[in-house]
Order: sequence, then structure tokens, then C-alpha cells
Amino acid sequence: SRSFVFSLASERATLRFPSCRSQAMRLFARALLLFASRAVVAAVPPLTADERAEKAELIVVGKIVSATSEDVSRREGHVDSVSIGRLEVEAVLKGETEAAQTVYWWYPAARPEGWTGHQGQAPTPPRNERITVFADAHGELLVPNGWEPAPVAAAEPEHAAAADAAAAPEAE
Repeated sequence: SRSFVFSLASERATLRFPSCRSQAMRLFARALLLFASRAVVAAVPPLTADERAEKAELIVVGKIVSATSEDVSRREGHVDSVSIGRLEVEAVLKGETEAAQTVYWWYPAARPEGWTGHQGQAPTPPRNERITVFADAHGELLVPNGWEPAPVAAAEPEHAAAADAAAAPEAE
């Protein structure tokens, strides 16, 4: 029977086939290892529009007018930058909230070398720009894409008309 030895040394994998001399078999095994290692280091994929709409308990349109952040050590080698923002709400598309909503998001500030997994908000939500927020009931943005730029049409009609008028160039 054929056997092989697999070992990981730092970031490299070494394959040796003691009883296998076939160049094709070695090439196939290395290609398979390369493919598998790429799948392991991939980041968490973004939620689809349908997944976000289903998972979010709160969907609102507004602007983050202020935010603070702090680095928080979760465990050895794992530090997250955690942010708390004040969102001025223009429109509520799902759930219930006040005119101002506290929202939370995070992203990794430090990880051990080679670590993969959730990457928090990528990218983080901008300040003073109209966005749609997809959050849980407590205001924490869904990971990894709990916000998106908000089209003017997403707001309530009176807000959309005002935004359109403000954005229109003045006639000469």
C-alpha cells in the first residue's frame, strides 16, 4: 500500500511519498494541497442581500454622526477595534428604533500570524455619509457587511425629495 508523510513547517507544506515514484502522483498531491490550503485561509464571504435582509432585525437608513473606538483584547494575540457610533435615522425599513440609534461594529486590530476567520466590518462604515445599516436588535452590524451606501430612493419620500433637491446643480 502507498503511504505518504505530511508535515507543516512554518507556512510551507512538504509532501514525501516513500513508496511512490510517480511524478504525476506527486504533482497531483501538491496541487490538491495547494487548493486545500487556499480554501482554509479564505476570509468569511459577504452576506448576500437576501441573507442580510433575513438575518437583520433592524434595517435603517441614516448617517453616523459620531463614533468612538477602542482596542479590546479578546484573548492572547487577538485584539479587536470595537466602535460605537451614533446613527441619525432617516428611515426605518425593518424593526423599531428612535430618531437616533446606537450602532456597534468591530474589525481585527491584531491577530496571530496566519490566523483566519471573521474580519469584522470590511470596510468600516463611513461618518457623515448616507448608509443603510443591517443590524441585530441591539444595533450590532451584521458581519462582515452590515452596511452599504444608501440610495436616495431608500429614504422616506420627503427625505428623498430634500436630498434630491440638495444634490441637484443650480440652474444658471
